[in-house]
Amino acid sequence: MLTSVTTASADVVRAPPAAPPRKSGRLERRRRESLVALCAMRQRTLAGMRVARFVGLAVALSGVVGLLVLSASPGRDVLHVVAARGIAWLSWTAGALAALSAARDLASLDDRDGIAALALERGYSRRALARARTAASVRVITRLLAVPALVLAVSALALTSSLALVAPRVLFVVGVCGYVAALGTVLGLLSRWSAAMSPTRGRALLVAIVLLPGLAREVWPSVPSIPAAFAWFLEQLTSIGSAAP
Repeated sequence: MLTSVTTASADVVRAPPAAPPRKSGRLERRRRESLVALCAMRQRTLAGMRVARFVGLAVALSGVVGLLVLSASPGRDVLHVVAARGIAWLSWTAGALAALSAARDLASLDDRDGIAALALERGYSRRALARARTAASVRVITRLLAVPALVLAVSALALTSSLALVAPRVLFVVGVCGYVAALGTVLGLLSRWSAAMSPTRGRALLVAIVLLPGLAREVWPSVPSIPAAFAWFLEQLTSIGSAAP
């Protein structure tokens, strides 16, 4: 009897410690994703986002019509140039409207609608909710721009008149994906940062951040500017789209 008890005790001592649950990290990621999805759903319903979505579709539709007309006319194939110009218009019409909409005091809206209280009851902190709003703004703006931008880029690819230009136009489409991802991230982060710095005047601060450096470039061309940086990005994509292999 004593021997069996001693052996059992030794087995207990030698037993490895229980491994931590593997699903805890996955469950935490799901919780964060659920919060971001909730914030994104609320931001998509904002009036400014709806107007931006309509403007984006209008720019894409008019651009496609222009591409169809241009593809039917003789001359050099410059469809990617027209698509790039449409994407530039899209960036600073629909993109600007979406960013201004995201730069409002969303925290007050969440407090008013009981979203913040519900999140706190579910174990989320206010800091986690603020991070979720920022991630949601990046996601919503990027997706809002992605559909019309890709419509323009893919239309330029589909209407290409020369097989020699197919590969460069494919690279153009891939580059447009990167452009939209970068622009959506910058606009989303800047809009939420502006709202955090000045909840009541976040939109004015955002406009100042984007426009004032551009005005300063008229006097000092070396001043960095967000619109100028993305204009340079589009110029590089245009040159890629016209380079024959």
